[in-house]
Amino acid sequence: MRARAVCSVAGCPLSAVAGGRCPRHAKPRARDERDSAAQRGYGYRWREIRAAHLAAYPWCSALGCTAVATDVDHVVPRAAGGTDEPDNLESLCHKHHSRKTRMQNGQQRIG
Repeated sequence: MRARAVCSVAGCPLSAVAGGRCPRHAKPRARDERDSAAQRGYGYRWREIRAAHLAAYPWCSALGCTAVATDVDHVVPRAAGGTDEPDNLESLCHKHHSRKTRMQNGQQRIG
Protein backbone atom coordinates (compact mmCIF):
# COMPACT_ATOMS: atom_id res chain seq x y z
CA MET A 1 0.00 0.00 0.00
CA ARG A 2 1.46 3.33 -1.06
CA ALA A 3 1.58 6.32 1.22
CA ARG A 4 -0.55 9.27 0.18
CA ALA A 5 1.33 12.29 -1.14
CA VAL A 6 0.87 15.81 -2.46
CA CYS A 7 -0.32 16.24 -6.07
CA SER A 8 2.78 16.29 -8.30
CA VAL A 9 1.60 19.33 -10.29
CA ALA A 10 3.47 22.43 -9.12
CA GLY A 11 1.30 24.78 -7.10
CA CYS A 12 -1.61 22.37 -6.59
CA PRO A 13 -2.76 22.62 -2.98
CA LEU A 14 -4.36 19.17 -2.88
CA SER A 15 -2.72 16.50 -0.82
CA ALA A 16 -3.46 12.91 0.08
CA VAL A 17 -3.48 11.59 -3.48
CA ALA A 18 -2.55 8.00 -4.28
CA GLY A 19 -1.39 8.14 -7.89
CA GLY A 20 0.89 11.17 -7.99
CA ARG A 21 -1.76 13.56 -9.36
CA CYS A 22 -5.07 14.69 -7.98
CA PRO A 23 -8.24 14.01 -10.03
CA ARG A 24 -8.15 17.58 -11.37
CA HIS A 25 -4.66 17.07 -12.85
CA ALA A 26 -4.89 13.40 -13.79
CA LYS A 27 -3.64 12.74 -17.30
CA PRO A 28 -6.44 11.84 -19.71
CA ARG A 29 -6.35 8.35 -21.17
CA ALA A 30 -4.67 8.17 -24.53
CA ARG A 31 -7.17 7.69 -27.35
CA ASP A 32 -5.79 4.29 -28.26
CA GLU A 33 -5.75 2.90 -24.72
CA ARG A 34 -8.40 0.27 -24.21
CA ASP A 35 -9.60 -1.88 -21.39
CA SER A 36 -7.94 -5.26 -21.11
CA ALA A 37 -9.11 -8.07 -23.36
CA ALA A 38 -10.88 -9.73 -20.44
CA GLN A 39 -12.65 -6.49 -19.54
CA ARG A 40 -13.86 -6.23 -23.13
CA GLY A 41 -15.29 -9.76 -23.00
CA TYR A 42 -12.38 -11.65 -24.59
CA GLY A 43 -11.41 -13.82 -21.64
CA TYR A 44 -11.25 -17.58 -21.18
CA ARG A 45 -14.68 -18.27 -22.70
CA TRP A 46 -13.83 -16.29 -25.86
CA ARG A 47 -10.48 -18.05 -26.23
CA GLU A 48 -12.29 -21.41 -26.22
CA ILE A 49 -14.82 -20.19 -28.81
CA ARG A 50 -12.01 -18.77 -30.96
CA ALA A 51 -9.95 -21.98 -30.85
CA ALA A 52 -12.96 -24.11 -31.79
CA HIS A 53 -13.91 -21.77 -34.64
CA LEU A 54 -10.38 -21.73 -36.08
CA ALA A 55 -10.23 -25.54 -35.85
CA ALA A 56 -13.48 -25.80 -37.82
CA TYR A 57 -12.67 -22.97 -40.28
CA PRO A 58 -8.86 -22.73 -40.61
CA TRP A 59 -8.72 -20.61 -43.80
CA CYS A 60 -9.26 -16.88 -44.26
CA SER A 61 -12.77 -16.23 -45.56
CA ALA A 62 -11.82 -13.02 -47.44
CA LEU A 63 -12.57 -13.35 -51.14
CA GLY A 64 -9.54 -14.69 -53.00
CA CYS A 65 -7.35 -15.07 -49.92
CA THR A 66 -5.58 -18.41 -49.45
CA ALA A 67 -3.90 -17.60 -46.11
CA VAL A 68 -4.35 -19.53 -42.89
CA ALA A 69 -6.80 -17.74 -40.59
CA THR A 70 -5.32 -16.34 -37.41
CA ASP A 71 -8.21 -14.16 -36.19
CA VAL A 72 -11.89 -14.73 -35.54
CA ASP A 73 -13.99 -11.70 -36.39
CA HIS A 74 -17.51 -10.75 -35.33
CA VAL A 75 -19.54 -10.05 -38.49
CA VAL A 76 -21.73 -7.73 -36.42
CA PRO A 77 -19.34 -6.20 -33.87
CA ARG A 78 -20.02 -6.76 -30.21
CA ALA A 79 -20.27 -3.00 -29.74
CA ALA A 80 -23.16 -3.01 -32.23
CA GLY A 81 -24.98 -5.85 -30.48
CA GLY A 82 -23.22 -8.79 -32.13
CA THR A 83 -22.88 -12.08 -30.29
CA ASP A 84 -20.40 -14.94 -30.08
CA GLU A 85 -22.84 -17.26 -31.87
CA PRO A 86 -21.24 -19.25 -34.73
CA ASP A 87 -23.30 -17.52 -37.42
CA ASN A 88 -21.81 -14.16 -36.34
CA LEU A 89 -18.19 -15.30 -36.56
CA GLU A 90 -15.78 -15.53 -39.49
CA SER A 91 -12.17 -16.64 -39.77
CA LEU A 92 -9.77 -14.10 -41.23
CA CYS A 93 -6.02 -13.75 -41.67
CA HIS A 94 -4.55 -10.92 -39.63
CA LYS A 95 -4.16 -8.68 -42.70
CA HIS A 96 -7.84 -8.90 -43.64
CA HIS A 97 -9.04 -8.61 -40.04
CA SER A 98 -7.00 -5.43 -39.54
CA ARG A 99 -8.26 -4.01 -42.83
CA LYS A 100 -11.89 -4.71 -41.91
CA THR A 101 -11.45 -3.18 -38.44
CA ARG A 102 -9.87 -0.01 -39.89
CA MET A 103 -12.74 0.34 -42.36
CA GLN A 104 -15.36 -0.12 -39.62
CA ASN A 105 -13.65 2.48 -37.44
CA GLY A 106 -13.40 4.97 -40.32
CA GLN A 107 -9.62 4.88 -40.33
CA GLN A 108 -7.55 5.03 -43.46
CA ARG A 109 -4.42 3.08 -44.07
CA ILE A 110 -1.24 5.04 -43.58
CA GLY A 111 1.71 4.23 -45.84
